[in-house]
Amino acid sequence: MKHAKAMLLGSVILSSWGCALPPGEEGFSREPVRWLLVERCYADVAPTESGDGRVNPDAVVLAFQPLYPEDLAWDVVVAPEEHFVEVVGFSPSGPVRPGEVVTATVRVGKARAGELYRLLAKVSQADVRILGERQAVVRGSDSAVFIFTSSTSGRAGIAVGVERIGP
Repeated sequence: MKHAKAMLLGSVILSSWGCALPPGEEGFSREPVRWLLVERCYADVAPTESGDGRVNPDAVVLAFQPLYPEDLAWDVVVAPEEHFVEVVGFSPSGPVRPGEVVTATVRVGKARAGELYRLLAKVSQADVRILGERQAVVRGSDSAVFIFTSSTSGRAGIAVGVERIGP
């Protein structure tokens, strides 16, 4: 019963604290757009003299925390990479039979001279096998070759991703 009273007292104190004006901003009124129910230590909610015998300052209480419009606003910043994978060529050209070996030559599109890039090939379907290396490290606009095959007919192949790994 004592614990429940401390929790109730803590929530009442914090909820009234959340409605109070921020220190030093008299006359400024902000209205929360949402409230969150959170767990806090009683000492964080209502500072008390240590050892006053009433409430344990380390007791966990439920409290309401206000959320203001600025807490919910955020800016999305995306640093787009200028590089991408470009297919230089592949052979044989046209449709291939199951089990036939395909060679794809790729390079980094918009690559910067002198930069190192990692090209990583992944299969598009379970029946595709990459023969040889699955990754290649290239400098600038140098090309890489990936060899693969498929055991079934239909559209299948590899997907090649690029990652800049350094100068």
